[in-house]
Amino acid sequence: SDDFKKATRIARSMVTEYGMSDLGPVQYEEKSENVFLGRDYAKSRDFSDQVALEIDEQVRKIIEDCYEKAKKIISENKKLIFAVCYISYTLIYVARLNLSMAASPLKNAGVLTSAQIGLLGSVFFVVYAAGRLINGTLSERFPARNMIAAGLLLGAFANILFGFLPPFEALIMLWGVNAYAQSMLWSSVLKTVGAVYGDTKAQKMSAYMVTS
Repeated sequence: SDDFKKATRIARSMVTEYGMSDLGPVQYEEKSENVFLGRDYAKSRDFSDQVALEIDEQVRKIIEDCYEKAKKIISENKKLIFAVCYISYTLIYVARLNLSMAASPLKNAGVLTSAQIGLLGSVFFVVYAAGRLINGTLSERFPARNMIAAGLLLGAFANILFGFLPPFEALIMLWGVNAYAQSMLWSSVLKTVGAVYGDTKAQKMSAYMVTS
């Protein structure tokens, strides 16, 4: 995946450019700018095949050490990670109920008609369904933390502006934005829980999410 590519690139730079390995503070590679290739950067190599093998071993060692440390940190903080996911999904779900709770007061005050409230509900349903399809794919391409944070911020923004009761056309747009924000969390939350707990226990923990 892209994460492994980035990790490998960083680890190799640590070994060959910055001297951050058991090979010592030696620079084995350096970037050289090639103006004939659209100012792309290439790395010049000036070492033996034996050194190349040692560099590969050091790169592997750095990646494996960091991977083990990351697993340990995640394992030690499983409950905290789950709590963050649970609270995040609960908060975004509460934002879904705002219109239901405010529908009667808005109708009685003459701010919205029954037809307009029904249209807002329909817009939410359609956008949310489409968003689930779109964000199911996006959650595989972008970090879960970014998707969750973006969904929470977008939902908060839409709900705050909705509270100012702009013209009905703007209300439709904002409620659609809120619906899309809602759809951004579920796939990313499941992805996070699955990564932390593994396939077997993840199903049980995911069931707890439904109670939020």
